[in-house]
Amino acid sequence: MSTEFRISIISTSGESIGKLLTALEAANAKFEITTFGSLEDAQATIEKARVPFDACIFEADTQALDHFKFIRDVLSKSGIATLLLTDSAPREKVISILEAGVDEFIEKDVDDHYLNHIPHTLSRIIEYHRESEARNKAEFALSSVAEGLNGLTGETFFRQLTKRLAESLNVNYSLVGELRFGRIPRVRTLSVFDSGKSVANYEYATTDRPSAEIAEGSPCIIQEGLKERFPEDKCIAERDLVSYAGVPLRNGKNEVRGILSVLDKEPLQKPEFVIATLKVFAARAELEMERMRTQEALEIQARTLDQIGQAIFCIETDGHIKSWNKYAEELLGYTKKEILGASIERILPDRSTEYLKTKIIEPLLINGKLNKETEMKRRDGSCFDAQISFSLEKNAHGILTGIIAVCRDISERRQAERQKREAQQRLAFHVKRTPLACIEWDSDANIASWNDAAERIFGHTEKEAIGMPFHVLLEPGVEQYCRDIFENLRKGAGGERSTNTNVTKEGRSIICEWYNTRILNEEGEVIGFASLVDDITERTHNERKLRESQQEAARANRSKDEFLGVMSHEIRTPMNSIIGFADLLLETEVDDGQRDNLEIIKANAYNLLELINNVLNFSRLDSGKVELQKRELDLSALIFEVQEAMAAEASQKNLKLSTECSGNLPRYVSTGYLELRQVLLSLVGNAIKFTNQGEVVINASGHLIETDGNEEQWKLLFSVNDTGIGISPNEMEKIFGSFNQVDSSSTRRFGGTGLGLAICRRICELLGGKVWAESIPGKGSAFYVEISCEAVPEKEQAALPMQLPLDPANLSEYASTYPARVLVADDETETCRLLGDILEEMGYEYQTANNGLDCIEQLQNSSFDVIFMDVTMPELDGIETTQLIRAGQAGAHHKGVFICAITAYTDGDDRQKCLDSGMDEHLGKPLLTKSLIGVLKQAFIKQKQSMPKD
Repeated sequence: MSTEFRISIISTSGESIGKLLTALEAANAKFEITTFGSLEDAQATIEKARVPFDACIFEADTQALDHFKFIRDVLSKSGIATLLLTDSAPREKVISILEAGVDEFIEKDVDDHYLNHIPHTLSRIIEYHRESEARNKAEFALSSVAEGLNGLTGETFFRQLTKRLAESLNVNYSLVGELRFGRIPRVRTLSVFDSGKSVANYEYATTDRPSAEIAEGSPCIIQEGLKERFPEDKCIAERDLVSYAGVPLRNGKNEVRGILSVLDKEPLQKPEFVIATLKVFAARAELEMERMRTQEALEIQARTLDQIGQAIFCIETDGHIKSWNKYAEELLGYTKKEILGASIERILPDRSTEYLKTKIIEPLLINGKLNKETEMKRRDGSCFDAQISFSLEKNAHGILTGIIAVCRDISERRQAERQKREAQQRLAFHVKRTPLACIEWDSDANIASWNDAAERIFGHTEKEAIGMPFHVLLEPGVEQYCRDIFENLRKGAGGERSTNTNVTKEGRSIICEWYNTRILNEEGEVIGFASLVDDITERTHNERKLRESQQEAARANRSKDEFLGVMSHEIRTPMNSIIGFADLLLETEVDDGQRDNLEIIKANAYNLLELINNVLNFSRLDSGKVELQKRELDLSALIFEVQEAMAAEASQKNLKLSTECSGNLPRYVSTGYLELRQVLLSLVGNAIKFTNQGEVVINASGHLIETDGNEEQWKLLFSVNDTGIGISPNEMEKIFGSFNQVDSSSTRRFGGTGLGLAICRRICELLGGKVWAESIPGKGSAFYVEISCEAVPEKEQAALPMQLPLDPANLSEYASTYPARVLVADDETETCRLLGDILEEMGYEYQTANNGLDCIEQLQNSSFDVIFMDVTMPELDGIETTQLIRAGQAGAHHKGVFICAITAYTDGDDRQKCLDSGMDEHLGKPLLTKSLIGVLKQAFIKQKQSMPKD
């Protein structure tokens, strides 16, 4: 015996107490002995002590009633085991002793042999008392748990559990927690009861703590010395805890999932009772933790079912709905409250309970699962197509408890399937009736399908064609070419379109246009090819004939253009002489009659020249040969130039010609200068022609339409207003047509071809704009031109290197004002004579050359400042001659000589060709004195600028 017991001895005999002490000391047991000489002392000590004695040896007189009362009221009530030492007693006294609560009694003998039995008897009755006490307290604890925790769950339950546990064991501290396993196991407390109150939960690692042993699955009890055993545990140290006891909490699989423990500031007494009590409380805690885990799993499952994009509901075997997820509410419109307990007939239209039995339950019992596509009805009465997957719901014993249904809306899929069927039907219809051959090929390029058009084009019936290889449709020698087409299609590297010469069943060659594509399966693998084939034999023949016709028409147009060009040149050359010499005659002294005749000659010559210009311009515009040459121009200078050019005509009719320009216009713009100038000159000329009195006003305005960085896009509006005869509304639509005038009398009165406005319209369209007119008959007209152009930033103008002299008062003095040595190179004698006469009138001396070679030779022998060069000369024309001069063939000192082209070809392309060859200026025939003056001024400026500076 090694357990320490606390023993009290009550005896009035000192001798007896001495014998008892001797006997107990001789036993192999640890006894803590307290002796009392009277009942009163013993009772006072027992009632005052917090921890009572384990046993009491009471030497009493069996005849003394107060002895039995002490045993019953004090010792038995305190749970102290009682050993009564007495002399021999009759049987009825023995019964009274036992009824009083004495656990055991020993009769004393005279030889003191009874003393040998005392240690063992004490140990036996103490163990019996302890077991009985533990059992009673455990029964009390279980009763307490049952009564105090009924109806509680979750956090409230665990708070009450730890509170009642601490109260049952009379300890300072109790906790319940769940284990979290990882690299280092941790405990997350569910409730902590500390010194009479619940405190906040926390989490801690089990390492170097008493709970580590419990996490392994074993109960742990430390009666004292807790701080010394776990010095690193701050919770134990801060609370000055001495003892610990704990048990594991297990789940249904007997796995450790938590701990239940108590701690106290005093050593734990009766460890068996503590562990037994902990196990009673642990059983209830395990049930609650299992319930919480089950509830959490159900909640997760419910949330998962609500998140699934399908309606899920469960049905009793009698057809009543017993569960309903969130998506089912959204899909069918019923809330859980509305639908639970209702018959499935509510959501399956025109279905009875018999349908559930025969069409769902019976097939389910046979196959275990069932998929159906049917119509379902929403709360609002609308129906939709649905797919429902049914499965059996069974309990843990395998007994059928219901049916689980997973439903999804397949309306869109059904609609897509219907659309696909309709598309296939339409495709089949088109394939059957299309004039194109529709051919499908398998992956080896053998024919897999063949429509009626294919039979019509190639001659093979569908039965004959299916399975034929592709080369049956080909001419010999092109098999590899077509095999490459299929290979490129397979790789996605081309072959989608080709034009081939094919062979019909009868052996006839045809030309076909093929549109090919590859056919892929769902995995993206090539499983075949498809072709649309068009027999273009006849179309190819027609296209060839059309090309030939177009080529013939182009040749005719070229011939026409060449003819018009030649005729223009041939007409302009004599017209040059007529106008030039008439102009010269007008400079001489003639009488009034002669002057009138010369004016008539000159006016009609100009009319003829205008006719030629209009016909040429219209021909070039009509054939689309005019290319817009954009260049920078000064708007104010352009308007002034037009005004100056037409001022003489306006003055002859006593008309006022004025201009108005808006102040917000950009100064420089980029557009077709020559084209815009031609339109404005034509409109102003018409205004002067059809106005007998009053005025003609040229107006320019515009507005900014877009800004992109430094670039500005402008819309410019030019108008020419006159006070002339006007145009009637009926005739307004005709005036911009070709060869149209207001009426035939206009042609007789004013002349013209009716091409001027048609040319203006074409040119405005070329400029990206438009032209229109407004008019009041008898009061005048207004013609508008609108174009889009880009503004050009203003540049700082360079100052002229010299100040030009004033023009002389007399024509004959020009040679002394703008001196120059002049060479005229032209094969036309009349042109040379005309130019010579004009130059002589101006006081210049000149020499002539008959062709380009003669011109080069004269330049090599003499020095000249200005050359008037005819473009079309025999042997060496003006372009080639200019290029040789610029290359130094006429001497290095003549490489920069001023060269002015003189030609009957006056359009923009001819002018640009001359400038590109190196010429400085271009004069179109007829040649006029004022034109020559301008050229000679330019030559003078160039000559002065090229002179070395001092």
